[in-house]
Amino acid sequence: MRGGPGRWSRATVRGPDVIRTFRTSRPRSARVAVAAAAGVAGAAALAIVASGVERPGPTTAGRLASMLLLVAASVLIVVGSATGEPAHRPRGAHLSVARTSLALTAAMFAVMLAGASEASPPTALRAVHEAGGAGLVVGLVALAWLAVRRERRRPVIRVLAAAVAALSLLEAAAADGPLALRPVGSFATAHQAISGVLWAAMVALCALAYRVPPGSAAATSQRVPAFERGRAYLQLTKPRIILLLLITTVPAMILAAGGMPSPWLIGATLVGGSMAAGAANAINCYLDRDIDAAMSRTRRRPLPRHAVEPRAALRFGVVLGVAATLWLAVATNVLAAALSGAAILFYVFVYTAWMKRSTPQNIVVGGAAGAVPALVGWAAVTGRVGLPSVLLFAVVFLWTPPHFWALSLRYVADYRAAGVPMLPVVRGIDETTRQIVVYSLALIPLTLLLAPVAHLGLVYLPVAAALGAWLATGAIRLRRGPSVARAVRLFHASNAYLALLFAAVAVDVLVRGGT
Repeated sequence: MRGGPGRWSRATVRGPDVIRTFRTSRPRSARVAVAAAAGVAGAAALAIVASGVERPGPTTAGRLASMLLLVAASVLIVVGSATGEPAHRPRGAHLSVARTSLALTAAMFAVMLAGASEASPPTALRAVHEAGGAGLVVGLVALAWLAVRRERRRPVIRVLAAAVAALSLLEAAAADGPLALRPVGSFATAHQAISGVLWAAMVALCALAYRVPPGSAAATSQRVPAFERGRAYLQLTKPRIILLLLITTVPAMILAAGGMPSPWLIGATLVGGSMAAGAANAINCYLDRDIDAAMSRTRRRPLPRHAVEPRAALRFGVVLGVAATLWLAVATNVLAAALSGAAILFYVFVYTAWMKRSTPQNIVVGGAAGAVPALVGWAAVTGRVGLPSVLLFAVVFLWTPPHFWALSLRYVADYRAAGVPMLPVVRGIDETTRQIVVYSLALIPLTLLLAPVAHLGLVYLPVAAALGAWLATGAIRLRRGPSVARAVRLFHASNAYLALLFAAVAVDVLVRGGT
């Protein structure tokens, strides 16, 4: 049934055989289809939440545009992760399908925004909206016909195009008119879900149409299994570091609200913060791939072991960062989004690309980016930056150097081999342990100052004092008798210190709120 490796005959992809070939003859196509379907389903859920507004108008259009771009970014990440193939300019029969899908995607975006912008009484936008909606249904049916004729070797494109056309026809029949005819403000939940699915499916179709066909040499080269590729992309985001950053976000939100904020706001902020931190870490992996390859501690990261292509990692990080900023702007507020975006840029350009390779104080400077989540959490609740949030920022900023310098004492040889000017490499162990003590002691008065400024008391104050004494004692012991074992213990103790300190902030506020 094949005309060679990766080539399909017509009979292989006709009728019910399509599903069978997904499962058996072409497992790669099945993986791509399943991954795209998962992205579409997630995008529809986002659409239900983000487009639930009461009245159309300019503000609604702006929010809807942000939501649509966020959905598109999410689907592009899913498609890129599933295929692992570089984008290229299609040729021959593939070019017409790619261009048509791109044009219809742009048209759908414009028609949906026209529907979101129209208000009562009907305006010229209503006519644009209605005419565009009718034209979209015709165009999507034509695209499905074109895909069936010209994408004989790519059943994923054919099935996806047919599904989009079928959904648009079903909606038109149910509503006595095309999909886009109803104003966005009157969308029912089911209609919102179908709109989200259609938009995400069009983005996925367009992305797949512009990727290397399965029969090409690039597609028949050695591939990483889909599960391993997904795991590699997750590792690019450094989940353990993300968890540590989020520990500072929720207590800052509780402190800002004077109690427990809404679960939706907490969840939305954590999702956006995770995406932002993951974006910064992914781009960091791209820029530091030469260093990671030279160090035994980082040699098994995705880029040194060639589980992800460098340019794919960079694209992933950039798209994730844009999606994080848009999400926070829509789900929380512009200030929280701006702070998060600034932290990404600072971590990538100031710390990773510049300071990390040029000064032993790199960790001190880089600590500013890691301290921003406290500001983001506060801003998400209040829409501004208050003095207590600045003190929380300063706590994390001062905590970062002793935390990472303790770890660096274990990997001095690694950093020296990679040419990274970490403090133990440049100034020696004695100076490093001295500065660890200085920063650990400086944390004590700063954490105690937070109590009167943020009106914390019976729970927070004794816990902060005890934790400060505990961390300082560990730093002094390391100073008096430097060893790898003591450095590692201090590193782990500093993790517990930060988590317990911010937990004390949250508990203090919640206890006072309940009395």
